[in-house]
Amino acid sequence: MKNARHDVEFKIVVEKHPDAYVAHPLGMGIVIGQGETYEAAVSDVKSAIQCHLESFGPESSPIPDAPDYRRLLS
Repeated sequence: MKNARHDVEFKIVVEKHPDAYVAHPLGMGIVIGQGETYEAAVSDVKSAIQCHLESFGPESSPIPDAPDYRRLLS
């Protein structure tokens, strides 16, 4: 996930498990997404990142200068 304005990225790790895919952004410990497909897991973790930043603010992000989180999710 890239933020064009700040030229930073969230690196997302996607793991394949026997019955689902699990995705999490590096450095955001408690944020996780899952789905039956790779694409569903990535979509779910993007939603989880957005929810986390809306709930706790951009200062909770490990990425400096990330006030416009909506751009991070485009």
